[in-house]
Amino acid sequence: MTVPAKEPKVLPVCADRIPPFLKGLNQWVVWGAVAKKGGRVNKVPIDPTTGLPVNAHDPQNHLSFNKALSAYQAGKADGVGIVLTGEPVRHEEDGQPVFLVGVDLDKVHADPERAAQLLRPLRGAYVERSPSGQGLRVFCLSHHKPHSGQGAGGEIYAQGRFLTVTGQSARGTIRDCTEGVQVLERLLWPEKTRHSENVVPFPNELFEVNQRIIRSGWVETPENITGVRNALTYIPPESEYDLWRSIIWAIASLNWTCGLEVAEKWSSGSAAHWNHDDGEEVRRAIAALFEQYRSDRGISIGTLYHHAYENGLPRPERPTSPLFALPDPTKPTASSNIQILSRGDLDALPPMRFTVPGVLPETGVAAIYGEPSSGKSFLAIDLAAKISSGNPTWFGRHVVSRDVVYVALEGGRGIQQRCQAWDVVNGSHAGKLKFVLSDLSLLDTDGVDSFIKAVMNACTPGAVIVIDTLAQATAGADENSAQDMGLVIKAAQAIATAISGLVLLVHHSGKDASRGLRGHSVLNGAMDAVINVERDRQTGRRSWRVTKMKDADDGASGQFELEGVALGTDKQGERVTSCAVRELTAISASSTGKPAMPTGQNQRAVFDALRARQDANKGWDRAIVNQIAKEALNSVQSQHRATRAKSAIEGLIDGGYINVDEGDIFHLTLPPDHPPPAPL
Repeated sequence: MTVPAKEPKVLPVCADRIPPFLKGLNQWVVWGAVAKKGGRVNKVPIDPTTGLPVNAHDPQNHLSFNKALSAYQAGKADGVGIVLTGEPVRHEEDGQPVFLVGVDLDKVHADPERAAQLLRPLRGAYVERSPSGQGLRVFCLSHHKPHSGQGAGGEIYAQGRFLTVTGQSARGTIRDCTEGVQVLERLLWPEKTRHSENVVPFPNELFEVNQRIIRSGWVETPENITGVRNALTYIPPESEYDLWRSIIWAIASLNWTCGLEVAEKWSSGSAAHWNHDDGEEVRRAIAALFEQYRSDRGISIGTLYHHAYENGLPRPERPTSPLFALPDPTKPTASSNIQILSRGDLDALPPMRFTVPGVLPETGVAAIYGEPSSGKSFLAIDLAAKISSGNPTWFGRHVVSRDVVYVALEGGRGIQQRCQAWDVVNGSHAGKLKFVLSDLSLLDTDGVDSFIKAVMNACTPGAVIVIDTLAQATAGADENSAQDMGLVIKAAQAIATAISGLVLLVHHSGKDASRGLRGHSVLNGAMDAVINVERDRQTGRRSWRVTKMKDADDGASGQFELEGVALGTDKQGERVTSCAVRELTAISASSTGKPAMPTGQNQRAVFDALRARQDANKGWDRAIVNQIAKEALNSVQSQHRATRAKSAIEGLIDGGYINVDEGDIFHLTLPPDHPPPAPL
């Protein structure tokens, strides 16, 4: 890539302002800034390793967001951009495709009224500043795939274009703007003025050659310049205007410093396109075409070579360079690993193996799910600790000792207190349990690969990976989308296969808990085992049951309670508490005992304040509960009161004294001997 004498100024990338949905797409590129006349900047997609220009529309050049950001932060590029491929970014449950749409508005300050008119239909969509700071980029979703290109005062794309992304001055969200997209399309292309651009592209059979030429970068060497000049001798410069323009654009695609001179030299051989003695008018026209070149038109140096071949340029009999190394269609691209098994072979296969018989298989992907406050995370910790510590049984079932990595994405450092509580309740130390507290996205292929490598370095084959929660590991995904959940399943299965072990996903139930895991049905269908966790709102007692076990009987179950544990005091002298699972035997589980009163000083104060309310049997929203808790802790120093109130509320939820329903309404769980006060 040609480096300008003076680096053009562009706005930096604010990665933390870019929506997670966009970050989760693996169709990013990086670009280099090339100064143009008038202070403008041309954004050229480049290879982050070589710095050479690439075709942004070749999927082989697409990157994950993390990889693109890393290249930018390492100084290998001037910015990042996302490619609008024209392919659906997800499908609705009924199979309807959803497309990512980008809108590009340049120099909005020059005509703010027109910009406001074009933005109005996309109200609420994600908007950010362009790298120059003079324009705006808008990204949204649409069930309608709009016409792509430049219209009256703006540009809209669903395919064939990459748009820069900065995160600068960002506002709005990635939301469905189908109706707005249709309105904007009509504004940009009124039916009377809409027309298609006549561009002469290269045919499909030379597509791969074209891609290889683009990927090679075609650096500006004497050999390559001579090759292009030679190819141009086979293309008549007096061709029709559309072809002549396409050849000019093909030369412009190289981004060579000598490109204009090469194009002018070729065009000067035509009386039709060099109709003045000095050629100044044509030079200006060619320079204007260079300025107008866009890679999304499908034109590159491959277009030039196609027409040169058509006009007699000798084709190489066999590839002498990887540039033209087309794949051999007669040669299989991958070795076959399909095996045909006889009935004897089938019977000789080993039986299904378990980590916990009837509960967790040895390998695959499983899930443990339940409503808020059901205790699913505490049960997952208990299960992980028992497996990692070599505890002989879990709810009376034999446990196979394995390495366990607990990915704590929800609760953060609170996992430390929960493990300490587990140690107290079980009278042992779960010291072999390993943890990951950093972010993990199952939508980021590079992140998943890095995670797999880390696990393989730290654990022996057959490990168990607990991801708590699935929602935190799929931020930006649509849980009701078969496509999004398919990507999640694929990532979880890839982890399980790589480690020859099991991935256990901690997830939520939907509004109707009887229908299983929250989200699209493909999620439940792909699980090798599913464990449902429930809490009896009257007694506060919890239970678990295997609702699915692939290739084996389901129905295994158990009952438990969460035992509160005092862990000492913090630096401010406040009591620190947490909970851990205590298994209930058949006898204790059949008793009518109710949850005990909380023992923590702050928890008891907040609990008593809630119980004393006249509306204690109706439930409150989060803001009211927070206010009641802070008033109940008026003896705590004001600078610590809000934190102590929040900690007490979370402890009451974990202990089963408060239940939070799907509507985020808090309900008090009262022991039978402590009913709410009678109404006055």
